[in-house]
Amino acid sequence: MQANDDQCDVLVVGAGIGGICAATLLARAGYRVLLTERLDRVGGRASTEQIDGFLVNTGAAAFEFGGALEQVCRTVGVPYGAGSATGRGVRVPRPMVVLRLGRMNVDLTPVIGGWANGAFRWICRVSLDRLPRFAAERGLRPEDVTFAQWLHRFTKNRRIHAMLRNPLASFFVTEADELPAAAVFTFFSQNTGLRRFGFHPEGSIGVSHALLERFAELGGRIRTSTEVRRLRVADGRITGAVLATGGTETEIDCAAVISDAGPRATVELVGEQHFPQSYLREVENARPAALLAVNFAMRNSLGRFGAMTFGPTKNGRLLELINFTPTCPEMAPPGWHLYLGWGLPVTTADGFDGEREMQALLEDLRTTVPGFDSAHILSTTVNRDDWPGQHAAPGTDLSPATPIPNLWNVGDGVKNFGDGGTESVAKTSRAAVDAIGHTIPPHTPHDYRPART
Repeated sequence: MQANDDQCDVLVVGAGIGGICAATLLARAGYRVLLTERLDRVGGRASTEQIDGFLVNTGAAAFEFGGALEQVCRTVGVPYGAGSATGRGVRVPRPMVVLRLGRMNVDLTPVIGGWANGAFRWICRVSLDRLPRFAAERGLRPEDVTFAQWLHRFTKNRRIHAMLRNPLASFFVTEADELPAAAVFTFFSQNTGLRRFGFHPEGSIGVSHALLERFAELGGRIRTSTEVRRLRVADGRITGAVLATGGTETEIDCAAVISDAGPRATVELVGEQHFPQSYLREVENARPAALLAVNFAMRNSLGRFGAMTFGPTKNGRLLELINFTPTCPEMAPPGWHLYLGWGLPVTTADGFDGEREMQALLEDLRTTVPGFDSAHILSTTVNRDDWPGQHAAPGTDLSPATPIPNLWNVGDGVKNFGDGGTESVAKTSRAAVDAIGHTIPPHTPHDYRPART
């Protein structure tokens, strides 16, 4: 094993959006940061690859405005919106969301904001207050009441259930009959409610690339195609790591570690013997979520919209249709329209047949999307557990902190209760960085002024 000059204050394991946010925040604060990624590309489930001339996202497709991710970008000086001086950034589709009813599209964009948003937040706060009584009447704990059970209290109409279930299931990556009602009410009552969202013209990787450019400007170092083989422990703390690049192992020292590899993988890197049994049980009990994705292109346009949601579909797998090219024509060759169909398996628990569920989603697309039979299928992906990662369904998340005082997790396996999407990942990154800031002094604090976006 060789010595290595990549010594650092903080080692960040994994260059998903969570690891990238954490690494850039740390570098901005003056820490010497080494960011490692076992793959030859960055972004994780917020990455993008080129397929037949199209920019195809590996997972996350849209980014919210006014939330945690935009706040991280502003903090480190990265322009976020498309109106920035650089001309790069997230663009808002218009209309943002439509509901497909038969052959008609109903614009739901006015609901996102204004009085409707406030009314929705109020409904969620009231529902959260009434949830314990509802649960007690049915002999359940409040956390065991699903959103489907709650909705059945008011209506059994299949169309209404689908219209509410689809956007929620797409956001929380969990079916309505497995999604805790408390998670829905908590998120929408404690946050700003429904937010504007948009797409990046470079694909989802565009946000990661912008952050990594700033990371490099702040003195951060990144090593791709580099696997962290082991985290070294002494006296109950992480003291360093063994890295492998191209078959060569090197060893580095560090004062702290942030892992974006998922709680299970983090435990494996450290060794179960260094964790209490109670924590190991929490990690083991985290139930993986799952999501189905079909990226496809067509010559014919389905109209202008960012996201289309539906009533009941034939197999009940299709949740939403994302339409990139009216907003970001750079993502497709001229004359083509790029779409993404989101779907959920019949259950997000382990043990479902991924191939069968994908065929059910494809059939939903064929019977719902005009012209889909002639579509060019670019990719079909079953996102579950390890890679592409869907580490924990709502209600089974862990805290970013671990029993080892200088080791933190970030990413979708350690979300706050009720959170979801890239927003939840950005929040965990800030939480881990704030914790480090209270315990480990930075090497060289930076004189920093935020950029205007």
